[in-house]
Amino acid sequence: MPVPKSVVVQVNVKRLLVVLLIAVPLLALDMFLVLDHSREEFTALTGGYLQTLAENGARQLGYFVRERVVDLETVARNNQLRDAVREANQLSSGRDEQALAGELANLNKAWPSLQATPLLSRVLGGNASLFLREYMTLNPAFARLLVTGRTGRTLAASHKPALYYHGDQAWWINSFRQGQRGRIDITDAHHDPVGRADSIALSAPIPGSTAGEVIGVIRGFVDVERLVAGLGLDLQGQVLVVDRDARIIAASELGVVLNSEDGSLLSLDSILKDQSVGQSLIQEGKREAALVGFASIQLPTSQPEIDWVVIVARNWKVMSAPIEAINLRALASGFLAIFLVAVVAAYFNVHRPENLEPLEELQAEDDQSSTQSGGD
Repeated sequence: MPVPKSVVVQVNVKRLLVVLLIAVPLLALDMFLVLDHSREEFTALTGGYLQTLAENGARQLGYFVRERVVDLETVARNNQLRDAVREANQLSSGRDEQALAGELANLNKAWPSLQATPLLSRVLGGNASLFLREYMTLNPAFARLLVTGRTGRTLAASHKPALYYHGDQAWWINSFRQGQRGRIDITDAHHDPVGRADSIALSAPIPGSTAGEVIGVIRGFVDVERLVAGLGLDLQGQVLVVDRDARIIAASELGVVLNSEDGSLLSLDSILKDQSVGQSLIQEGKREAALVGFASIQLPTSQPEIDWVVIVARNWKVMSAPIEAINLRALASGFLAIFLVAVVAAYFNVHRPENLEPLEELQAEDDQSSTQSGGD
């Protein structure tokens, strides 16, 4: 009889099982590798996005600090303020330095307890102090301002400062520079007992009438909350400003992804010391993993200790949920396809004809029939 066009193929169950035992693990491994690669690609892509946000934030924060420096320098050049500083400097001109130093030390010691005294009224009630407060209403970026003369004593202030004498403070020495060619000083974040908040402080020299002359120093305080407020970098994550030791200087309240009881992020310590910009997947203690992008801030100061980094962090579990869902469905679909192939093969193997003649015998019979028909 003629060989049908559709031929039933016999499947050996043992061979099928051997093939499946070898193929399924290989296919599963391949699927896992593909899915892991997709996860890595997604991590790199998303981390690059967070890194870009951090770089933008670092630039904006650098601009913010530079603007505050420009503000201070502008105030330092105000004629009313400079006249007040010159007048105070003249009062102490020609005095015995040792006697003056003793007087300043005694006043500085008594300053915290001074309330309604002529000295306090002269400092806070003068025209220069009134000018500082009026300026702060126009520029609320500063929490408070103070002005010192060439001796380091407080001449004017928007609020009563913690100290009266500042001549032995590092920021004052750096900005005054012995009255010649002063420079900008930025003090790292610290607790301000007057403002009762964590702040950074910027200092600028008050120029005299001749080139390079410095007659005093003006200092402004900025709450650290303003360092990240208004940047709007990531509405679902967290924005932080840290130093190279991963100590948190300021942090947004957009959603806490990273935090630490001691105010530091130890797992980022080594990364931040080696790189100025980058991304990383980190785990803080028992908290869920977080993907972060970071970039260093270029500040208008040559002081090496002022080295801040902007970090944009997002919860990795939340970010990776879509890709993990797709990976899970792809993995399930792959195993389902393998299972269906195995079921179909087993089905046809079980339901194959009992007495299936070999294909060669069917072909021989067909040839013999054709020969006999031709002879007739």
